[in-house]
Amino acid sequence: MEFIKKEKFKEIFLKKTNASTVVSDMIPVLITIIITGVMALCYISWISMFETKEHIDSIAREYVLKMGTVGYLTLQDRALLLQELQAQNLENISLQGTTENKVESGETVTLKISGYYKYTEIKMKDIFSWDASTDYNKNKLEIERCTTAIY
Repeated sequence: MEFIKKEKFKEIFLKKTNASTVVSDMIPVLITIIITGVMALCYISWISMFETKEHIDSIAREYVLKMGTVGYLTLQDRALLLQELQAQNLENISLQGTTENKVESGETVTLKISGYYKYTEIKMKDIFSWDASTDYNKNKLEIERCTTAIY
């Protein structure tokens, strides 16, 4: 294996460049930075919606476990559930199909939540400007959780 001579090293790595070469070398870097920024904003917009839905799912899980220990959704728990769901930007909330009368131990209790959750979508107007609209988009959400009443 032959080592690179000092002169060859200087020729390869220390050659002078003119301004046009520097600019043309920077174009791929700038394009990469812009594309990465666009992808990051799209990801942030998507993860925001995903996080809201996951949080609503965890609220539903918490209340179905409470229902399992009591045998139904109590009026107090119903009020607290609706309050927590509204805090997560859920609108037109319906709990139709939820077990609201006490069942015997060993029977199934069901929690059904439906409604629309609001989210802000970040849209690209052109390559240099973005629009985080103040008006909300709405997505339909339906959750059904069941457990066995054990009390």
